[in-house]
Amino acid sequence: MNKAQTFFLICLIFTLQSCLFGVGLVEEKISDNIFLTAINEYDELSIWHSLDNTSIRNLLVPETVFAIGNDNEFIIVKTHPKNSNNEMNRELIFYHIIEIDKIREFGPSQSVSMVREQFEIKRKELQIPDKLDFEIVFKQNE
Repeated sequence: MNKAQTFFLICLIFTLQSCLFGVGLVEEKISDNIFLTAINEYDELSIWHSLDNTSIRNLLVPETVFAIGNDNEFIIVKTHPKNSNNEMNRELIFYHIIEIDKIREFGPSQSVSMVREQFEIKRKELQIPDKLDFEIVFKQNE
């Protein structure tokens, strides 16, 4: 194999690496077109909405997701925010509520970060059942 062929092969491998090795570390479907995604590391876990048959994605919940619960109507999420150095701040916990029907009707928008008290008030207001709990927990981000 000559130098030009070797160079071409190396370029091809780098170009196609996402096709060959998958999208990333995590890409789990939560509901409809809503996905939990992390490309390289678990501290990148975030929740995205993907439009039908397109590569267009909208951020619903920013990094770093560490717990999720969902049913047919709601997705509840716990996150640790990142600081200015892009490091996870485990001392802070934010809560998020994604209303699935609202996304279907009005389109995706980023979830509001709430502290526990705000989350509990909003949960009662939306009549989210008590049985809906944070069933999926990423211990490495907890």
